[in-house]
Amino acid sequence: MRNRMSLFIIGFSRLSSKESKVAMLIGDMGIVRLMIHVQQVEEDKLRDRDEFINKQSGPAPSSKDTDILCEENMADCKPVQMPMSAIETPKVNDGGLSADATRYRRVIRKLQYLSFTRLDICFSVNKLSQFMQTPSETHWKAVKWVLPYLQGTVHFGLRLMRHNSISLHMYYDMDWAGDASDRTSTTGYLLFFGKNPVTWSSKKQRTIARSFTEAEYREVASSLA
Repeated sequence: MRNRMSLFIIGFSRLSSKESKVAMLIGDMGIVRLMIHVQQVEEDKLRDRDEFINKQSGPAPSSKDTDILCEENMADCKPVQMPMSAIETPKVNDGGLSADATRYRRVIRKLQYLSFTRLDICFSVNKLSQFMQTPSETHWKAVKWVLPYLQGTVHFGLRLMRHNSISLHMYYDMDWAGDASDRTSTTGYLLFFGKNPVTWSSKKQRTIARSFTEAEYREVASSLA
C-alpha cells in the first residue's frame, strides 16, 4: 500500500487585501489527483491559533472533515488526541465479526482523499486501507477512532510560508515489523523545502526486514529515491 504525494503551486489570485487563494495540484508519481484552494492568513493571526479559530465564521476550513463526521452521525462526538490507538493494532483475520464492507470502503475512500492535505492521518489511513476487502468490526472500530480525532482537528492542514528559504530537509521514521499480520515494516518520510512540506509518503516495505538496521537502511534508501 503506497501513499505518496507531491505539492505544486500553479497559480495565485488575490480576492481582497486580507484574503487570497492559491490553486494547487497534488500528484502521485506525476499523476494529478486533485486541485485545492488555500486560504491566506496573516502571520499575526497564526501566532494566536486559538483566537484565530474562535473568530472564524462560516464553515470550517477543512470542510471534508466535517462532511465525513456529519455523514457518519459523529459531528458531536468527543475528540481524541491520537488518530489511532497505541494499544489495539488492527490486523488481518482478527477473528472479529464482519463489518459492513460497503460503508467501510466509502469512509476509507473519503479519508484517503482527506489525507492528501492531512499528513497527520496518513499512517492511520494507510493502515486501515489494507482491510478494505474483508473488514471486521475491529477494523471499523479503528476507523471510528479516526473520526473523533478529526472532530478535534478540523482546522488542521498544510501551512505554507510566504517568506521561505531554499534549503531542503527531511524527516523520516520506521515501524520495524509493526504489521502483526505479516511482520513487514512501515516507513514514512516528509520532505520540506524551507518551512513548506512538498513531498511525503507512508507505505509498507516490500520485503520483511530481519533486523532493525536492515529496515532502517531500506527506509533511508526509499526516502532518498
